[in-house]
Amino acid sequence: MKCFSRSDADLVSAVDLAWKKGFFDYYQKHKTDWGKPGHDEYKEGKSSSNMKKFGDVDVYEPCNYSSSVSFYRGVTRVCDYTGWNLDETYMKEVKRSFANLAFGRALKHSSHSDLGDAFGDKSISIVLYLAHQLSVQHIPDRSPTIQQLSIKPRYSNAPATSNILT
Repeated sequence: MKCFSRSDADLVSAVDLAWKKGFFDYYQKHKTDWGKPGHDEYKEGKSSSNMKKFGDVDVYEPCNYSSSVSFYRGVTRVCDYTGWNLDETYMKEVKRSFANLAFGRALKHSSHSDLGDAFGDKSISIVLYLAHQLSVQHIPDRSPTIQQLSIKPRYSNAPATSNILT
């Protein structure tokens, strides 16, 4: 949390709210969506016997859930490294993107819900889109095809899309 707050105080409260209000409240209010039939193909070992409890929340893929939370380490790695050659806006968005990824993938693998699937998959897309834009930002060709992976200009660039939690 110290790393998060160093350059983005909103991220601290966003991560806290994501878990308290997003994860735990969603589970309490939508238990019928949690572990929906049809998601069996993703279960570790294809058996609900692998389901574990996290507090009083059912977690359907405990190994994948745990490894998803490790994406928070990406945030701390960004904080710890001092040799970045990126402007502060992108640095902030890289941290936010990894925080979104950690929460989104944890929700996906724990819940097997439609919301978890959507949030988890979208968070990967955002990290990859941000990485793409970082890798091509100095290419002289400013076309939307190169810069935004689109034939027409998009409404926003990668930093604007990484604000799922915040």
